Amino acid sequence: MIKKSVRHFAEKEEKFLGLLIDACVPKNVGKIIIFLSKKTDATVNDFSRGIDLRQSDASRAVNYMIEQGWLRSIQIPMEEKPYWFKKYEHAMPLTEIIESIEKDNRNEACDQIKLVRKIRDSFK
Repeated sequence: MIKKSVRHFAEKEEKFLGLLIDACVPKNVGKIIIFLSKKTDATVNDFSRGIDLRQSDASRAVNYMIEQGWLRSIQIPMEEKPYWFKKYEHAMPLTEIIESIEKDNRNEACDQIKLVRKIRDSFK
């Protein structure tokens, strides 16, 4: 039987995850942000095992975070094997990630307001 070690978030972490989701951060991305706030680096397998994500979901969330500039990858050679594996770590402090989320939401809100104004002006 395979043992599975799944990390369950504390109440404070669950509240933080809820706030991230309310701020339009994808749930899996929020889970990885919280997971890495306790660890310095991790692999996709660490994410999938540690916070109970399918590997494909973890990979998608990691790719999104790299596109946003929130994560960076480090290639580490495997001992006695001819290939490398990737570990991921925060590319910026958590406070800067939160500022980035705020900036994105502010820009999106401004775009929505402009769109509503155009709609209103089109009926005049």
